[in-house]
Parts: sequence; structure tokens; C-alpha cells
Amino acid sequence: MRVRCRATLLLTSVLLLPAPRLAALDASWRLHTALPAQWQPTIGVGLVLRVPLGAAPEPSRTGPGPATLHVRNWFLHAAVAGALNTGDLDTPIGYGQVGVVRRAHLGPIDRAGVLVVGSLGPKGLGPALRFEALNGVVGIQPGWMWFEGNRNGPTLTIDISFALIGDIFRH
Repeated sequence: MRVRCRATLLLTSVLLLPAPRLAALDASWRLHTALPAQWQPTIGVGLVLRVPLGAAPEPSRTGPGPATLHVRNWFLHAAVAGALNTGDLDTPIGYGQVGVVRRAHLGPIDRAGVLVVGSLGPKGLGPALRFEALNGVVGIQPGWMWFEGNRNGPTLTIDISFALIGDIFRH
């Protein structure tokens, strides 16, 4: 009983502590759907992490007015997701991805980048492009994956932040 209380206290204190100086880390839970070289989609939940790369730029002043703030443009992007394959409900799929994205001002596209994407169940690996819209709330990834058993093909992944989904249903 004492061990369980200490573990609960430790977990609670970790969750209630203020974020460390690495607060630039952006994490968001996502609804994740993919077409992994098949027509039956997978549907699941994922966690997307984004970390700005490089040192934070210092604000600059050009005169007596307010300082100009500068932002970092490059981010390390990583994500994990678990999903059910609608073509075979007995086969859950795990996804993982890592790569870099950069701020881009391409109409509705806020960020664009290149990733390496992998899956378990079936095992697969391949490259993907990542495009983010609505300040990173929606992600779209076209790519190509090579799967075990000499099966390969195009993939398409879409992830949407649960915060956006909540906002849509509240209004």
C-alpha cells in the first residue's frame, strides 16, 4: 500500500510540475488515419511531438519602439500512433515517424518537411512528405512504404488534433 501511495504521489508531482525550460516542445494528441498501401484505412490515436531546432533567437530592436521577436523555422518532428486496420480488425498497427519540418508560407500550408515512416503489423518502412495546415493542427503525409512480404506502394496519412475536433463539436 505504501509503495502504491508513493508511486501515485510521484506521478502526480511529475504531472503537476511546471514544464522545464524545454517548454518549446509541442505535443498534441491526434486522430490518425492512414492508407498503408491498401484501400482499407487504418484508424487510431497518435501523439505528435515537435521540437524547434537551434537556439532561440534574441529579440532585436531597431529603434525606440517595441522589440521584434524572431522565431525558429526548423523543427524535429516525431510521432507514434496505434491503429486498427479496418480491412482486418484482428491486426492492430503501430506507426512511428521521425524527420524535419520547416515553416513554409505556401497558401494554407504552414509547415512542410521530409520524414521516415515505419510500421509494425505489418512491418514496413519508407519516406514521406509532411504538410501541415492551420498552424500544425492538421497533417497530411503522402509517401511510399516497403512492407514485409514484397508488398509495397503509396501511403497517405492524415492526422487531426483532438483540440480541433473538440472545438468543432463545441460550436
